[in-house]
Amino acid sequence: MSKVTITLCLMAVVGLFAGQVLAGDVSIDLKGSRMAAGYVDPGAGGAVTKTDNANYVGSFNVPDAKLRANAKFDETTTAVMRISLNNGTVGGTTELLFVKVNDVLGKIMEKAPLPLTATVGRMKVNFGEETWANNSIDGVLVTTSIFNVNSYDEGLQLDTTDLVKSLPLILNASFALLNGNAAAGADTNQAKAYNLKVSGQMRDQKLPLSFSLSYYSSDELLVLAGANNESALSVMGMADNYGGSTWNRKAFELDVRYDLLEGDDKWTPTKAPFLSDSKAVVRLAYGNVTDGEATVGKVTNGYVMLEGIYNINDKWYAALRYSYNDAGADRASTMFTAATDPTGKWTRTSVGVGTRLSGNTALKAEYTMNAEPDTTLNPEIDNDQVALLITTSW
Repeated sequence: MSKVTITLCLMAVVGLFAGQVLAGDVSIDLKGSRMAAGYVDPGAGGAVTKTDNANYVGSFNVPDAKLRANAKFDETTTAVMRISLNNGTVGGTTELLFVKVNDVLGKIMEKAPLPLTATVGRMKVNFGEETWANNSIDGVLVTTSIFNVNSYDEGLQLDTTDLVKSLPLILNASFALLNGNAAAGADTNQAKAYNLKVSGQMRDQKLPLSFSLSYYSSDELLVLAGANNESALSVMGMADNYGGSTWNRKAFELDVRYDLLEGDDKWTPTKAPFLSDSKAVVRLAYGNVTDGEATVGKVTNGYVMLEGIYNINDKWYAALRYSYNDAGADRASTMFTAATDPTGKWTRTSVGVGTRLSGNTALKAEYTMNAEPDTTLNPEIDNDQVALLITTSW
């Protein structure tokens, strides 16, 4: 993050709180802020390609710290800003800065045909389900799946809920038009990326089943050096800057979730599994990410995740996750090489236990096993990791 961006973020914080003083009808809160602190030992693979443990240095640290400010101007309009403070450093590309307006159609017409929420600015792209809990605080475990597909980008997103009320399920839809490249706040592409997600949940609480289907396309990324030629959608934390050729990234993901209810427990599928009141939660994800074009070749990542959490009682829980990413390449030109795009199967198995110290604070312990294929960049590695963190959110 540049000094200019840091300055603008700090100015925005000051402006939000100043607005509270000058305008009594503006409310400010820090909901959505979070922090995780403790000990993490990344094992032998702290610098191995395609792992997400680059921030872990085998010591006591604060691997996740986010400060979020929400300014509510009225019942339908909210401005949100979030900055990253991992290990006490202001930086990274995970900052959020957007305005959300509910019931947009209701503001411009008497009878809106459907509820519509608009989000404008830099936001987390609504692709898949893990992206909403891919951190040590909201996730059932300290680490993420091995593929951890996620994205932050600037653009416009439109969301609507319960599209067909006569169906036995509640059907929701989300569509976003985005810059598409990883350069925050700058875009040189004429074409724009787009993200489409359809999600549903059963109306009957007796069948606590939900699903979502996401599709993303970066469109053509220009032949440029640096981040302007890198897709905003990240897979395994892997850089994908193919300077020297025009290329694109396309991705889809199917997510299915089942909650095991107990007694009068109510089912809230929008809650992260770790925050759910269910006795147990099981999730399955299947996806595919393809880079390239016919003239230059393609690199394909196919991935699967199976995750479960079981709440032993109100305080204690146990969790398990298995995931793999299988990469293959069709190299029609030198754009894709064995050195830049190693193929093979990466797997991750994580087991963990924890205790909820309060409504928003937990102690989490995890043991993770990473297995990476033998590539031209690295020999085959079986990398075990351990972590013990205290996590909290507010």
